[in-house]
Amino acid sequence: MARPKKFPEERVLDAITDVFWQRGFEATSAQDLVDATGLPRSSLYNAYVNKQGLFEHALMHYKRRTEASAAALDAADSKRDAIHALLADAVNADLSSRTRRGCLVTNTAIEHGNSQDRVTELVRKNLKTLEDALTRNIQAGQASGEIASRQDAQSLAACILTTLQGLRVLAKTTPKTQRMQLIRTIETTLDALL
Repeated sequence: MARPKKFPEERVLDAITDVFWQRGFEATSAQDLVDATGLPRSSLYNAYVNKQGLFEHALMHYKRRTEASAAALDAADSKRDAIHALLADAVNADLSSRTRRGCLVTNTAIEHGNSQDRVTELVRKNLKTLEDALTRNIQAGQASGEIASRQDAQSLAACILTTLQGLRVLAKTTPKTQRMQLIRTIETTLDALL
């Protein structure tokens, strides 16, 4: 049984998430996590059991970002503009990042594959949170007339989510000078779909 945590959990989860986000699961060592958090290995493992447990908590912590993106979509007056902003913000964040780490969920899906474990389940839940938000907001845009497409909203959401994940991968290697090419990809995709 894990002992009660005697450290600022939010700060520790931020640090753990950043390490896994930058390095991936396999390349992250226990020492990397110790160095990032400033906590002894025993404290980390008492709280999170093992490296797998630390990674699972990092993915759950990262899900808050996805939930914030979903909430921003839900709160927006213009659904099309909000979807455009979601995609453009991801590109801009990736291109402005010194480390070009992309998206933790996308990176994990690529690294981890389709295994039947808790990590894959967390990746799927994270993606589903965003896909469900896109579906809701496309439906709202269709109902208001802002989104002209009569295609199934869930299918459109899946296409937009696929575009987002592809953009996150492309932005890891695209020179900053080609930012507008990625933005045009967003505009072309949304013009074709919505």
